[in-house]
Amino acid sequence: MAWRARVHRWAWQRVPLLALAPVLAVCIWVTVSPPYTNSPPIRSDGAAYYAWTEAILHWNFSFCDLPSLPASVQIPWITGRNPEHPNRCVLKYEPGLALLRFPVMGPVAAIANGDNPDLTHVSGAEEKASQWLSVLALLLAITFMGASMRRLGVGRLLTDATLLIATFGTGLFHYATYDSSYTHVYTAMLVAALVYLGIRAEQLRKPPNPILVVGLSFFVVSIREIDVIPLVLLEGVWLLRQARSGRLAERLGTFVRAGLPAALGIALAVGLQTFYNHWASGRWALSAYGAESLRLSELREGSVLASYNHGLLLWYPAMMVLLVVPLLRARARPWGLLSLLIVVPLVVVYGSWTPWSLGDSFGQRGFVDVLPVVAVGGAVGLAALRVRARTLTIGLCLICTFVTLELMSGYWSRTLPMDHDTASQYWRNVTGSDSVFSL
Repeated sequence: MAWRARVHRWAWQRVPLLALAPVLAVCIWVTVSPPYTNSPPIRSDGAAYYAWTEAILHWNFSFCDLPSLPASVQIPWITGRNPEHPNRCVLKYEPGLALLRFPVMGPVAAIANGDNPDLTHVSGAEEKASQWLSVLALLLAITFMGASMRRLGVGRLLTDATLLIATFGTGLFHYATYDSSYTHVYTAMLVAALVYLGIRAEQLRKPPNPILVVGLSFFVVSIREIDVIPLVLLEGVWLLRQARSGRLAERLGTFVRAGLPAALGIALAVGLQTFYNHWASGRWALSAYGAESLRLSELREGSVLASYNHGLLLWYPAMMVLLVVPLLRARARPWGLLSLLIVVPLVVVYGSWTPWSLGDSFGQRGFVDVLPVVAVGGAVGLAALRVRARTLTIGLCLICTFVTLELMSGYWSRTLPMDHDTASQYWRNVTGSDSVFSL
C-alpha cells in the first residue's frame, strides 16, 4: 500500500535506528535489572508529580497531608497555606508532568492503587509505568533530534554518533533511567519535537500544526515553569525568520499568525499555575517555590559552569563541545548562536537561583531540557567540519562522554555524592580509585 511505503521510506530516511537500538537495549537492562540500589523509582521530585496524579484522579488538591507521609515518599515541599482556607496547602512543583502522563498513569493508579488520595502507597505497577514512560520519552527525544539532523542534511552515521554522544555524554540517559520520575527527559522530548516541527515548517514553507504547537508549548512551561525563558527565545527566533521578508504590514501579520499558537500555549500554562497559586495560597503569584527564587545579588554563574559540584563544563563536557563546534564554521554558525542564546540565559538564571546547584542532581540537570537545540546544532557543526577536524572532534566528544559515564557510574554506586561534591571526589571517580582505571 502507498501509505505503508511512505511510512517505511520516512522511517529509513529520518529515524536514527543505529542510535535507538543500543539505547533501547541499555534502557531495558537498566529498567528490568537496575545496576543501582537507589529506590523507590518514584521518589524525591517524582513523588510530587505523583501527588498531582493522585490529586487529579481524586479531584482533591489540598496537599496538606503530604508532610506526614512515610519517609520513602516524603514530600517536604509545602511552601505555604491559604489563611482563609487552612485545608489548602501549596505544593511547589508544577502539575504539567502529571497532566502529560495522566492518560497512562491515571488509569494505572486507579486500577492498581484504588482509593489512595493521601499518597501513602505507590504500587509496583505505577512505578513500572513511570519508568517505561521515561524510556519512551527518551526514545522519542532521540527520534525527533535525529529526524531534525537528517532534515538539515547531516549524514546517517554522523547523526547516530551525535545522538549517542548527546544521550550518554549528558544527563539525558540518567534522567530517563536512574532519576526517571524527574521531569527533564520529558521536557527534552517536547523541545526536540518543537525543534523538528520548526525545521520541517521552514523547509516546507508552511506553518506547523497549530494544535501541536499549542500543546507542546503548554506542556514545556507547565512541566517546568522556568523553561518559559528558553522557549520564548527559541520560538522568537523562529518567528523572526518567518517574518524576515515582505512589507512591514505583511511581516507583522506573519509574525502574529505564526506566533499565536505558541503564545496561547504559554499563556495557558502560566495562567494555570497562577490560578493554582492563588487558589492554594490566597496570593497571586507566578511561582509556587516560596523561598526558592532568583537572587541577582548572589550570582554563581561561574559555579554553574565550572564547579566540581555539578558544573556544566565538568559534568557534561560533551555538551559544551557540541555548543562550540557550530560556531567554528560559517554554514553552521546560526545554530551555534541559537544554542548560545538558549544556554546563556539559563546560566544566568541558575546562577542566581537558590540553591544554584539544584540540590541532589547529576550535573546541572536544568540544561538537559534544552539539550535538543545544542545537539542538533552540534551535529550541523560537525557535518560542516573537514574530515580530519571532524574525526578529532568526535574523538574529543567520546572522551568527554567517557568522563560523564564515569561520573554516572560513581553517582549510581554512591562513590560520588548527590550534592556538595569536592574536587577530590570528582577526580577519584574520573581517574582515581573509583574509576575504571583502577580495575
